[in-house]
Amino acid sequence: MLFAGAAGLYLAVRPEHLPAWDAIQMALGLDAFDMALHQPHPPGYLAPMAVAWVLHAMGLAADLAMQAQSILATALAAVAVFALGRRLGTPGEGVVAALLFAVHPVTLFYAVSGETYPAEALVAVLLVGAGLRVGPGVSPARLAAFFALVGLSGGVRQSLPLFFLPFVVWRLVAACRDGRGAARPLAVASASSLAGLVVWLVPLVWLAGGPGRLADLFGTQFFRLFGAHYSPLLGAPRAAVLHNLDVFWRFVVEGLSASGIVAAVLLAATRLRPLRGDGFGWVLAAWIAPAFLWFGLMFIYKSGHLLFLVPAVALASARAVARGVGSRPLSRAVAGAAVLAQAGLFLAPPEAWIRAVGGRSWPAIQHAETRTAETLQALRGLAPGHPDRVVVVTRDGRFDFRTAMFYLPEMRVLWTLDRESTGANRPGAEVCEARARRVRCASGAGFWTGEAWPDEAEVRLDPEVRFLAWFWDPSGRFREEARRVVPVRDVPAGRITTLEVTDLDRVPGSVFRVGPYRFVRGGPGVPDGEGRR
Repeated sequence: MLFAGAAGLYLAVRPEHLPAWDAIQMALGLDAFDMALHQPHPPGYLAPMAVAWVLHAMGLAADLAMQAQSILATALAAVAVFALGRRLGTPGEGVVAALLFAVHPVTLFYAVSGETYPAEALVAVLLVGAGLRVGPGVSPARLAAFFALVGLSGGVRQSLPLFFLPFVVWRLVAACRDGRGAARPLAVASASSLAGLVVWLVPLVWLAGGPGRLADLFGTQFFRLFGAHYSPLLGAPRAAVLHNLDVFWRFVVEGLSASGIVAAVLLAATRLRPLRGDGFGWVLAAWIAPAFLWFGLMFIYKSGHLLFLVPAVALASARAVARGVGSRPLSRAVAGAAVLAQAGLFLAPPEAWIRAVGGRSWPAIQHAETRTAETLQALRGLAPGHPDRVVVVTRDGRFDFRTAMFYLPEMRVLWTLDRESTGANRPGAEVCEARARRVRCASGAGFWTGEAWPDEAEVRLDPEVRFLAWFWDPSGRFREEARRVVPVRDVPAGRITTLEVTDLDRVPGSVFRVGPYRFVRGGPGVPDGEGRR
């Protein structure tokens, strides 16, 4: 019943189009797995991809398959939170924790996103539940099952075993305290975790093109690209480190949401009494603290990175309300109010909350869906029946390269990469283009890989092209320069959308420059034999 209710709720708020860049990359990977071109991006997310691939093979379109796997994982996570809450406390606490998790704004937002964060939340709850069954005298089968799950969890995201390492060590030490020595538990744990690791790592190495290629992709994504930009451990500038910490604390508050704030007040008022006595506080610490260290010292990009901690917040909130409020009727009233407040933050968040904390909400989903639908319709309307006459040029605008190339496979879509458009500390310029959902880049490499980019990149436009549709930062220098160099007209595209379009028939000559890009009319795009398909 809980599963059906949660799944029904998520289906009710599901947008028609995938709302996220990463989810589209994963959808592309269902038909053409290529981590170098971020289909999907590193680290590969093999377990959620496998679930989506099965759904895709059963007939679901790639984008629907990705949404289905995230909805399925979130609904299962709600059931798992109930089971863990009941085991750690009472059935009533399990119900409240499951409801607080199911209607949490971050949960609802990512449940329909098609991303892998819900799978992380599910695996985190399963890991904690299985780990708490490991203790002195544990059977080899139960010990093997837990450590196999630890190894398998890396197939969802490789950071999960790292984040839960203190918890895993704690449970292994507990298993060794049975008076019969540590040799057998250590052997079972090692063999089982290695078996779980091999299940996903061997296929991932093969799909990536070998261990060296996989290591390079990991290093580029996590250390040279993001880590070097935001982490004090990797020499990031002070301003970038402070920016990451500013984003982090906002995501933490968003993860706490209404119930977490209520729980924090109750726990402070009761001097943490609800967390004492049965090890619950230690479970929470082992669950939360390692991730906080990572995100604070390395980087965090989206609030979804904290979704695997939302079950811990829900469990702590349910316990704080049940044991920190005097009477049962009052605790039920407070729990009900917390659930309603949490749902309210998703359905109609106050403007001050959005500005200060974040906008993971139903209005945000609706707005993104409306903007995407209006933009797609307007682009197709520029040259009805002649998609070859339109080239979509994307940078860092709200309508991005992945959305355009996935939902407009009939058009040529360009992504212009440079320091301004990506924010990456990398000089030069690169152009990647997509046609029929296949991507190739002028450098001949994948995204962010290969040799240094040239100082200038050339964009060749076929003779039949009549319109360039620009998507850029409205306050960026590139837009300002482009509007000085070529005529750009505003094309109303619906209630909230306006296209910015250049009519090439009004551009004198066959060559014009904008920023580090040289646009040449009358020739093919990326020359044959160049680029990567």
